[in-house]
Amino acid sequence: MFIGVLLSGSDETAWFIGCASMGFYAWLNAVISFFITKKSAKYFGQSLLLFVLLSFILYFVADFLSESDVMSLYEYRTMYTVTVVFYILGSMVVALMRSIAQALRINY
Repeated sequence: MFIGVLLSGSDETAWFIGCASMGFYAWLNAVISFFITKKSAKYFGQSLLLFVLLSFILYFVADFLSESDVMSLYEYRTMYTVTVVFYILGSMVVALMRSIAQALRINY
């Protein structure tokens, strides 16, 4: 994030990198969590904790590096909200897919 802000010079770069990082984590977590067959509840708890921690860290670093507040930037406020919703819905869909696969006795 520091390098991106230095290279671009744009005030919104920190918010863009923060949103993109959270989105990548949410997407990657959904893919990986589908293949976790043992201790999936423990993995979900850890990933949720890390998502919250990552969100706070990225928010405060972006707020520190940028002169703009995220509440004044409608696009990035929306992207943060959508990423959190995607993470929650993605986790629910993965849990549903895992339950269906187990009910049909599909070894994946």
